[in-house]
Amino acid sequence: DTPGLDRVTLTFEAYAATVAEAYDLGSNARGIVHGARGIAVGGTQVYQVNDFSAPVELPDPLSDMPRVTFSAELLVRITAP
Repeated sequence: DTPGLDRVTLTFEAYAATVAEAYDLGSNARGIVHGARGIAVGGTQVYQVNDFSAPVELPDPLSDMPRVTFSAELLVRITAP
């Protein structure tokens, strides 16, 4: 690995009234995450975005709401606080 860079894995959850709407939200969020490649987000440079898992339905047992989740791995530059 390169000094000053780190790989982070993030999991995103999309809740909606229907499974179809949850998939739509998850797909839109996935597009936004992939769009971060090559730009700085909140002052953190994002170099790579790789799918860790594709959007998949995972009902929330606590709320019974439809939920879709996906995970992505990002290569980012570490900055001092």
